[in-house]
Amino acid sequence: MFHYRCRLKIKSHWIHSLGKCDPCYSIDLIDLSTAIIMVAFVKRVDLDIPDNRITEALTKVGLDVINVIRLTRKVGNAPTSTIKITFKDANNRNTFIHTGLQVYSMHFNAEAASQNKKPIQSCSQQCTAANDAIKCNNCKGKHLATANNSHNFLEQEKRMLNLINQYSSTSSPTVTTPLLHDNNEFPSLPNMYQRQQGFLHNDILDELINLLTSKMEKIIAETTKRLFKSLQQKIKKIGQTISSVETLINDDTTSPSSSFSDSDEDVQIPDSPNTASSLNDRVGKPGGGVLLAVKEHIKCREIINKTTHKNEIVAVQIETLLYKSILISSIYVAPTAKIDMNIFEELYNINNNCIIVGDLNAILSEMGSIKTNARGKQLQELLNEGLIKSVDDDSTAFEKNEYEAKLDWILGSQQLLLFIANVETHPTIGTINGHKPLTFDIQIGAEPKPTSSRLSLNFKEAK
Repeated sequence: MFHYRCRLKIKSHWIHSLGKCDPCYSIDLIDLSTAIIMVAFVKRVDLDIPDNRITEALTKVGLDVINVIRLTRKVGNAPTSTIKITFKDANNRNTFIHTGLQVYSMHFNAEAASQNKKPIQSCSQQCTAANDAIKCNNCKGKHLATANNSHNFLEQEKRMLNLINQYSSTSSPTVTTPLLHDNNEFPSLPNMYQRQQGFLHNDILDELINLLTSKMEKIIAETTKRLFKSLQQKIKKIGQTISSVETLINDDTTSPSSSFSDSDEDVQIPDSPNTASSLNDRVGKPGGGVLLAVKEHIKCREIINKTTHKNEIVAVQIETLLYKSILISSIYVAPTAKIDMNIFEELYNINNNCIIVGDLNAILSEMGSIKTNARGKQLQELLNEGLIKSVDDDSTAFEKNEYEAKLDWILGSQQLLLFIANVETHPTIGTINGHKPLTFDIQIGAEPKPTSSRLSLNFKEAK
């Protein structure tokens, strides 16, 4: 009699079996099903799918997995597309065989590990294990672990059927197997964080677009309404102005006493301050002073005639057809003085329909000069307040010894600047002062004294 000892490794435990065979010389092996029934194989698994991802997929569906190994080739030890999966027990393995592997929306069929049925023998006769040696490794009953009447088998079979029902349907259409490396069939999937961020960004973007669209619609509607209203008002004013001008032309053509000439004969400078001219002369000093000369047939009256802080001011109020009245003022600011800001506020408070002209000795780099002086900063501050604006003309009004600057200004309220046209500078009168005369037209009808006449101002003598 010969004795052989066989050593098998099942579930990380060593099992020893002492085989006896008489009279033939064969080895009596323990039933290998206790190890094989816990192993399954999955073929044609993409090499890009890691083993831990397979483990996560199996654990997620409730299968107890012990080990996941990708088989390698004998030559070169290169990884293959076959995965070996070892489960905790046969029930988990059997369930996996029926359901297969589901990873990244891809399904792989599973195969059970098969036992090598070729007997191991050392003689011409075969030996089989005795029936009384059969024992279930799960419930310790006297039957094989794969028996259909096993309690664990029945329980796992019920669990398997539930999983099959979950992944199957009564009518499943025929689907061709997609190519694993086809980007159209299997596009790259973003991770959960990227998808959540994408949804969040899309929602925020949609809300912003809707909000901006509604705001823009309201703004456009309001702006359009204001534009149409302003346009109607301007058209109405233009119509009134045209009508006034036509009336003036008709009256002037029939009146022999009216005159449109800007000659010296038309300008009267009487001594009384209630006449059609206003003069602020320097007492006891040669030259200088400010003068407003108005044609004798235009109805006007003097409002201001004074000198304060070296600021010489004269202002008259003229009655017009379009407006009740307008105020025209001439100001001179000495080079050594500052602009008296209170004067401008006083003029605007008297009549907000005003035009202010004169030599302010203020230069602004924004209006064509090479620099900005202290009075220029004062003028810029006055313009920023918005009470009055400057005529949009950067022509220099002073020229002497190759030095040019804009010292003389035409200022006015916003509504009157719309009627100012034909602003021109003329050559200097003489070679002493260097100031260029400024002329402009005000396209507005003036209230006449006995008869109508067009308003025409001449500031050739302004310095």
